[in-house]
Amino acid sequence: QEGFSDASAVTTQIVDAFLFNARKPNSAWSALPFANGRLRFDIAPYLARLSVPALIFWGAEETQVGLTVGRRLAALRPDLPFTLIPSSKACPELERPQSVIAAIQSSTGG
Repeated sequence: QEGFSDASAVTTQIVDAFLFNARKPNSAWSALPFANGRLRFDIAPYLARLSVPALIFWGAEETQVGLTVGRRLAALRPDLPFTLIPSSKACPELERPQSVIAAIQSSTGG
C-alpha cells in the first residue's frame, strides 16, 4: 500500500497479480519489489535510447523515489510529454487509471 495514495485502491485483484508475478522466475524484476521499495533500477540509460513514441506519467504524491527523479527523467527527454497524475504515488496507472488514460489521449490527440 506504500505505492498508493489511497489504500482503498489496492484491490484483491491487484495484490493477486503482484504476487503471481513475484512467484515467477526472475521475480526480482517484478512489480512487487518496485512497489515495496526494494527494487532500485535506473531506467535513465534506457530512456535515452527509447526509439518509440512514449510519454512519462508520474504520481504527484510519489515518495519512494520522489518527484525530483521524475523531473530528472523528463529532462533527459524533453520531447516526451511529462504528466503528473494527481492523488497517486508509485502506481498511477493502477490507482488513477482514468487520469492516465486522459493523459495518453491528450498526448496522442485521441
